[in-house]
Amino acid sequence: MKKSDQRYAERVKIGEVGLEAAGMCSVGRIFDISATGIRIEQGAFMPDIDSEVRVTFVLSLDQPGFEVLGRVTRHTESGGFALEFEAVEARLRDMLERLTAR
Repeated sequence: MKKSDQRYAERVKIGEVGLEAAGMCSVGRIFDISATGIRIEQGAFMPDIDSEVRVTFVLSLDQPGFEVLGRVTRHTESGGFALEFEAVEARLRDMLERLTAR
């Protein structure tokens, strides 16, 4: 099985997010997101494998945004990285599950 096939939840495409890792802040573009993790491209920095990254994003303008901590699981060939969420609050998990059910 290829790494790209190792998915535990359906992915959806979404926009930009705020990123914070090791005292650095940036914006990245999320290419895939699920209830268990995300793939981020076009960020200004590349966190190390197994490092913690705080992701801040808004799924809807009529609801408050979300902050989620994730751990870098791999770097992508295109210069991005994948995160596995460490803990997802119920409100965000519900929103992600609704998005992937489309």
